[in-house]
Amino acid sequence: MSRIASSMLLCRLVAATVLLVAFSVAACGFKPAAIDRSGDATVFGNTKVEVAGDQAGYHFERVLQRKFGFASRTAPYHLKASIGITGAEAAIQGSGGHYRFELVGTVGFTLVDAAGETVLESSATEIVYWGSKREVIANLAARRDAEQRLYNELADRVFTSVIAAQATHADSTMERAANLGG
Repeated sequence: MSRIASSMLLCRLVAATVLLVAFSVAACGFKPAAIDRSGDATVFGNTKVEVAGDQAGYHFERVLQRKFGFASRTAPYHLKASIGITGAEAAIQGSGGHYRFELVGTVGFTLVDAAGETVLESSATEIVYWGSKREVIANLAARRDAEQRLYNELADRVFTSVIAAQATHADSTMERAANLGG
């Protein structure tokens, strides 16, 4: 078999494998939770997000809104959160003046349904680190990057908890309705 023919055969096998995997995933009903599905009412756009606090609260709310989508006033769920961030020097490395800092972020959050029932009350804590040589501009940029990573990690934890709680709550609500009707 020539080299060109074997390359074409390999390409066809790879393409067939990719299609087979794609059809298998689609056939099982797989639907990722964290993608932009503006028309899907299960997660995206059904949770109004409100974060109390200062500048950190504002930035964290923006990250959460990107995850949950912008909800209307009549959204079936309301997520209330508060965030606190503390920072400290973690280590000094060598004589070159390299410093390592840490940021600890803690978020407390409550998910309430449209009837006012508390669906979830929880908290999450994450730690991120960054290094600097104590140069003002480099240090500010590194800290902003660390804060953004912290917001993203905390938002991932909140998002995962909330979608699990919403799914459980929806199942129990449907079960209660079935018991009342039957």
